[in-house]
Amino acid sequence: MVVSKSIVHKLIDLTPESSKTLKQGIISIAKNEVSDFEMNDYLKQIFNNLFLYFTGNGGYDMNKGIYLYGDFGVGKTVTMLIFRKFLASYFPFNSNGYGFVSVEKLAEHYKSEGNLLRYGRNKDEFFNLCINEFGKEVDEKYYGTNIQNTINSLLMVRYELFQENKILTHATSNFHPSTLDCFDNALMDRFKEMFNFVELKGESFRK
Repeated sequence: MVVSKSIVHKLIDLTPESSKTLKQGIISIAKNEVSDFEMNDYLKQIFNNLFLYFTGNGGYDMNKGIYLYGDFGVGKTVTMLIFRKFLASYFPFNSNGYGFVSVEKLAEHYKSEGNLLRYGRNKDEFFNLCINEFGKEVDEKYYGTNIQNTINSLLMVRYELFQENKILTHATSNFHPSTLDCFDNALMDRFKEMFNFVELKGESFRK
């Protein structure tokens, strides 16, 4: 099935005034998340592209989710949390918002429930989802020997949802997509269809 070109729906026709107001809102959310948050020129470019993308005005390929990768501590997780809160605050009744879960939370849910249906095909309740710490190794001794296969299967299901229902998956990762070694080759090939690969550079925020 060919994926529609309108997966990320346009939330607003941006004007200079509305763009300025909304971006100020993003900065306010960012400062609530990171007390010493500073917007340098490089980060401004990334945030501007994400702002355009999540409001449905371009920035990145709107047929795909965002795979945000970079070194430890550069702000990948907080960036996706900022835009999640931005959408929830300014556009609460829209289809561009997304859930947020870490790989470890997925593993914990699997350990307690025995499946990950909540994040895949759970009746007809499909939703966009950001998976944090994508590619992180999980302790199979603790979570069970099938956990990595189960996460692989979940991502295959989310690829099917992407193809069938325009459901997006986003991700943050410390790994360049070409260096991931915890997913099978068939899944890795599908990542090219599923994601915009966006690198976040900079120094660690963690002291």
